Amino acid sequence: YFTSRETREMSGKIETVNSALLHLLLDAAHEVELTWVTVAEDSPLSGKTLVEADLRARTGASVVAVRRDEAVVPNPPPEMRLRAGDRLALIGVRSQVSDAESLAKDDAT
Repeated sequence: YFTSRETREMSGKIETVNSALLHLLLDAAHEVELTWVTVAEDSPLSGKTLVEADLRARTGASVVAVRRDEAVVPNPPPEMRLRAGDRLALIGVRSQVSDAESLAKDDAT
């Protein structure tokens, strides 16, 4: 058991740690971009599974959701096969997301 004084001191320390963690999370959020991009008909991603597309290794961006027709698949499974017209929710820093967008739109050189 703790005294009232010890409990107050621990509560203050916990609040300080929680505040610091919240600030770190908010700082990180400023550097993260989330955007939706449509897979083009002639995209090299069309017809590939997420594993085959390997966007994370190729660009650093992650696919966090896929919208197909009216359905949204959050955290899509790696075996999901991408199709032209799919909308991909991409997350990463700006350059990573931009590189992944280029592949989806077939802007890659």
